[in-house]
Amino acid sequence: MAHPVRLRMLSLLTGAALSATEVADELGISHATASYHLRALQAAGLLAIAEESAEGARPPGRPSVRYRHVPGTAPSAGDADGSRLAFEAMVEDLRRRHGAMRAKHLIADGEVWLPREAWEEVCRLSDRIADLVHEHATAPRARGTVHASVTVATFEL
Repeated sequence: MAHPVRLRMLSLLTGAALSATEVADELGISHATASYHLRALQAAGLLAIAEESAEGARPPGRPSVRYRHVPGTAPSAGDADGSRLAFEAMVEDLRRRHGAMRAKHLIADGEVWLPREAWEEVCRLSDRIADLVHEHATAPRARGTVHASVTVATFEL
């Protein structure tokens, strides 16, 4: 996950199963770059093959594959270097998204001390927000949708 394009891919593949060609077109990157990152995400267990077909495959003889993000998956929390790199990639992508911000927004941040019960409620609500985003994400540009950025980061210090 420790690459901004991989974070964008996971977001795209939360709402729809897409091929490397579709991901490349949506993100404005080469097919080779998309394929490379998709294979890395699949090897890490973050993507599943949602659909595989030999029809219309390019190059001939290679199956056409559509990938889907596996909800609830994340790199191991015990991997300190991986966690740091993923966080840095997230911060970089947040800068890109902030530059594209057009409408209604809420930004809240804090490093605070909370009673244990309040902290547990924050964690439950954060989980619910993440669940809602994953449950309702759709294919890019689907009719009646808005292009939105949602980031949830809660952790005990």
